[in-house]
Amino acid sequence: MKNILITGSTGLLGGRALGIDYQKVSYKQLSESRRTFKDLFGPSNERIMLRAMNLYGHFSNLNVVFDNSKLLQLGMSKPSRFTDYLDRCVLTTRDATIAELMQVDFK
Repeated sequence: MKNILITGSTGLLGGRALGIDYQKVSYKQLSESRRTFKDLFGPSNERIMLRAMNLYGHFSNLNVVFDNSKLLQLGMSKPSRFTDYLDRCVLTTRDATIAELMQVDFK
């Protein structure tokens, strides 16, 4: 399965996709591949998936980074790296479809 990284013209790291299994695609390319979404993501609404990926693509181009320095100054512990708990994300969502997960995310 190919993973899709949506970025704009500059995107992450100056336009390079992260990871070997990722490729940078334009919204037009993504739209043209919408018939493959069911194979990639399971049962899903193509139009809603495109919209969500488009929103994420715009968000990822904002180049915004969360600054937790004030939280750390207030005594909160340093957060875990995403890669330290990624396996739990996969395990806890394994039996859910993208559509089900989107219902939670977009409420």
